Formats: sequence, C-alpha cells, structure tokens
Amino acid sequence: MKRRKMINVDNEEHVYYEDETTEDIIEMIKERDIDGATMQYILERTGLDYQMYKQLNVEYNDDSNEMIHRLEMIEDDVNTLLKHLRDGNMLSDKTKYADDGYTHINNIHIALDIQDDECLTWSKFNNTK
Repeated sequence: MKRRKMINVDNEEHVYYEDETTEDIIEMIKERDIDGATMQYILERTGLDYQMYKQLNVEYNDDSNEMIHRLEMIEDDVNTLLKHLRDGNMLSDKTKYADDGYTHINNIHIALDIQDDECLTWSKFNNTK
C-alpha cells in the first residue's frame, strides 16, 4: 500500500492510500456509473459525508436556528413516541398525533437529514414553534 500526499485548495496536506483495493473500488464505481445520490449514500454509510463536506469547503450546517428547530421537532416526536410506547402501545398503533408510531420515526429521520428542508415548515404538536 502506497501512501500519497495531496494538497487541497487551502494548501492543506492530506494523505491517501493508493493500492489494489482502492483501485478496485474506483473501477467498480466507474463501471456502475453511480449517480450523486448513491455516492452520497455510500459516503453516509461509511461515515465520510462530514469529511467530504469539509474537504469540499461546504458549510455542513452553520445555521444554529435551523438546527435548534430540527432538534425541537425530533424532541417532540421522541417524547410523543416514548409516551405512546410507555403506555403499552405498539408502534403499529395510532398515536395522539399520527396514524402510527412509525410516522414519528419517519419524522425523526426527515429532521435528521440536513439536506431535507421539509421539517423546517413543521411546528410542535402543541402548535408552538
């Protein structure tokens, strides 16, 4: 395995590895003609999405008000779902605010997706923001 150095646009030095496995992965990606969404999925699944954003000099999410809102929406769904389950209900049962508990899990997933702005239009279940 060869270690190579790369200098990015900010004149920062990065080390990468050039070996047969790396080349095989690159060839596999080229052969499958992977689109951007699939590549993003791969980066997220390997935990490299944040590093990629940083290397591309993209702000990951610096809007604290937006992040607070996202977290409040997550908290609202988590609290509702916890109460629902602690009361002996199942995920498949209707909750106070949704057709079932899975809807709350889906809402949490949406709010966690930094690139999805849907949750920014939501308000808390008790109608406060």
